[in-house]
Amino acid sequence: MVGTETGAPNEEYRYEPACHTEEALQTFIKNLRPVVECAEKFGVIIAIEPVWSHIVYNSKRALKVLKAIGSPNLRIILDPVNLLSAENSEHYEQVIAEAIEDLGGYTDVLHMKDFVVEDDRIVSGAPGTGVMKYDVILDFVKREKPYIQMTIEDSRPDNAEWSRKFLESCTADL
Repeated sequence: MVGTETGAPNEEYRYEPACHTEEALQTFIKNLRPVVECAEKFGVIIAIEPVWSHIVYNSKRALKVLKAIGSPNLRIILDPVNLLSAENSEHYEQVIAEAIEDLGGYTDVLHMKDFVVEDDRIVSGAPGTGVMKYDVILDFVKREKPYIQMTIEDSRPDNAEWSRKFLESCTADL
């Protein structure tokens, strides 16, 4: 599998309102199509990772890309925290549930991390270091994707093992 985020329509690779336009999305789809066609020829999976500050910023846009390309070689890397912004973070459980509903069947990798909101922006951290409730995500894993690959993100050597154990303890109640 080759994974990629979906970027921004500028050289600086930074968020600007143009990231969320239909024009940017259509350009992304047009440019992704030959990459996926090549992946099909070589038996490779391409996975896109939606990120709020990028062109594919929510589950609906990711689903639109998947349907426009229409290839079994195009999959999803789901990082629930990357779907969040200061504006939608109060309803993060709803955002994550919608992403699982829309993209769960296409998801081949989960990125596990946590978050807090500081100075009107999302600050991510290792699992267990923020406000994230993992029950919806881990219930999805248990029910539909028990063998999915998960990575722990934003950890450090001093909290990586603790974060893994934290996530394991969250599954005890499921």
